[in-house]
Amino acid sequence: MLRRLLAELRRPRGPTIESRLAQAAELRKAGRLPEAERALRGALAAAPDSPRVHVHLGIVLAELDRLAEAGQHFARAVELDPSDPYAHVNLGNVKRQAGYGTEALEHYRTAVGLRPGLPLAWSNMLRPLLDACDWDGAQHGLQLLLQLRDQGERDWARYLAPMDALLLPVPAAICREVADYHAAALRATHTPLPQGSAPRAGQRLRLAYLSRDFRDHAVGQLARALFRHHDRARFEVAAYSCGRDDGSRYRREIAAGVDRFVDVQAESPARIAARIASDGVDILVDLGGYTTGHRLAVLAARPAPIQVHYLGYPGTLGAGIADYFVTDSVASPPGQEPQFAEQLVRLPGCFMVSDPDQPLAGPVPSRAESGLPAHKCVLCAFHQTAKITREVFDAWCAILRAAADSVLWLKSPGREAQERLAQRAQDQGVSPERLIYAPDVGDKGSHVARMAAADLFVDTFGRYNGHSTVNEALWLGLPVVTLAGEMFAARVAASLVCAAGIPGLAAKNSDEYVRLAAGLARDAQARVALRQRLLAARAHAPLFDAAGTVRALENAYSAMRVTRSAAPRPG
Repeated sequence: MLRRLLAELRRPRGPTIESRLAQAAELRKAGRLPEAERALRGALAAAPDSPRVHVHLGIVLAELDRLAEAGQHFARAVELDPSDPYAHVNLGNVKRQAGYGTEALEHYRTAVGLRPGLPLAWSNMLRPLLDACDWDGAQHGLQLLLQLRDQGERDWARYLAPMDALLLPVPAAICREVADYHAAALRATHTPLPQGSAPRAGQRLRLAYLSRDFRDHAVGQLARALFRHHDRARFEVAAYSCGRDDGSRYRREIAAGVDRFVDVQAESPARIAARIASDGVDILVDLGGYTTGHRLAVLAARPAPIQVHYLGYPGTLGAGIADYFVTDSVASPPGQEPQFAEQLVRLPGCFMVSDPDQPLAGPVPSRAESGLPAHKCVLCAFHQTAKITREVFDAWCAILRAAADSVLWLKSPGREAQERLAQRAQDQGVSPERLIYAPDVGDKGSHVARMAAADLFVDTFGRYNGHSTVNEALWLGLPVVTLAGEMFAARVAASLVCAAGIPGLAAKNSDEYVRLAAGLARDAQARVALRQRLLAARAHAPLFDAAGTVRALENAYSAMRVTRSAAPRPG
């Protein structure tokens, strides 16, 4: 009996749960997500009721875009240990990514209730709070994170996503600090790859565009026009897609519109970077920035001698990720250079390529079909709710008060946001019945078509303008009143209206913004004249000249090629 016990004790044991979790963490850090999943499946088989294993497996599955499975494991972790705030945070993250913002907020608030000062909970909750128009709650969470900075916490910026920083009331210098922190974290785990030789004279320049949004998405819709107009005699164009195939016409037309379409969704950033380097890419153009599911780790590995950020994210990527940021003189006037780690490349006209073949799903719906009053002025504000600040909404209420025969048409937010907006409107002396919400129609063509039923588009301002939506409104002939702010994200719409030939609708301050919009809301003839002017401008305005914008972009690429040997290598 004793001999058998001693033999059992000497028998080699399998991996412990802790060692499996550590192994999975290393694999995940290296971007080897399928292998990390296998390691965690082994851990789960050994400990099926371990909340930690369920949380770690859920994180990996979420990064693999398998949100439903990830949610099941996070929910199981919450069931096994309801007192774990991290399980609630992760379940909230999946709910938010799946579009269930209200449920996400419930889990974040539970996490904060369990541990009031938990930075991870507040950092993840900031965007949902903005989506719910809980401006006070978002400000409270932001202040808690900024206190970490004031207290000398070296890694405080890990808790503030660069995109959230652009939406929140923080100075431009802090947005740059946050981006630099996240860039440094990416560079710390990715050794730069060896650079290939310069392209020989007479060879086409090899361009590669990297995005997860080559689909029915704002970036995919604009990229379709971009690729259609590239000069194939001068450029060899490749698209590296790290996002899902949604089967849309945009995906098909983008794939058909490039020399090479490479699906790298299942590959790690290291493998994508190695592939790009092996393919001899001369200029790598990132179209995503710090958006959901980004692959900026690819750029951190420096697979191309020239790296550019364009179109998909309205801010700097931080030091050492991209060499150039494509903009224009209105979106980035002189003096904005300190906001960027990249060298600014200003295109003539407008930086944003427009789609001259905007799809419309049939005729414009009638006002009755869209739930709009037949004879009132309809102010359209189809913005993401997170862009609507208290100051912006108060300005819209001022316009409604000044133009009594008008209504405000918004994209439908969640229930919590609707309740807050209704109360704020009431406080501002505006009946909530004058707020009309447009449901999600799913496809781009229907969304664009229905905006034509509006009379005037009122932009967000201060932190973040409308971007692609403003572009679409102008293409429809819908006048847009905007206000340029301090940072690029808050100046894009001003660039668009100037390039469309109506610079007078870019207000210089909030009072002028209200006066302009209210005056147009009361003047139907002026609105009709502006609409006719915009529709006529499709034939000649710089904003609608997609081919001209692409030529300017190509000239910028060629200039980068000429000067790259003299440029210092980012590090």
